Amino acid sequence: MDTLDPIVAGDTDSIQSDSLESLEERIHQIVQVVTRLRKENEAARAQLEQTLLDRDQAVARQDEAIAQRDAAAARRDQVISQLDAAIAERDQIIAERDQSQAQYDQVATERGELLAGKAALEAALDKAAADKQAAVERAARALAALERTSTELESLKAERTKVRTRIEKLLGQIDQLSGAS
Repeated sequence: MDTLDPIVAGDTDSIQSDSLESLEERIHQIVQVVTRLRKENEAARAQLEQTLLDRDQAVARQDEAIAQRDAAAARRDQVISQLDAAIAERDQIIAERDQSQAQYDQVATERGELLAGKAALEAALDKAAADKQAAVERAARALAALERTSTELESLKAERTKVRTRIEKLLGQIDQLSGAS
């Protein structure tokens, strides 16, 4: 038995040695796996941080694009509002022009009706026709310049009053002549 003890003892040492080597090998492999996993983890973290940074940049660009879009929409709305106001102003100007033209036409009609049956007023009628032609030309220019239209309308009203005054004077003179005969 004494001879077996060293063999068994040697075997135990070799088993222990093999076990230690195997354990060291396993530990070495585990350390390599842990090291590799740490590197992969660091790479994954770096990639995650880059992805988060990219996402934040994309969100910032998106926010900037949204702000630009909102600014463009606000500007578009402002331009549309200005266009609507300009269209409303244009429509008002056209309505005023049409009203002025209608008033002018009414004045011209009244003048024509007053002068139509009066043969004795032929000289005054020729003058009124010349005045009417001048007024028509002024009305045509008034389409291009609304501001001048109101001035011309006032001029026509004054002229109409003058014609009425002349007509009344002439009628008075006709009545006087008729009364004198």
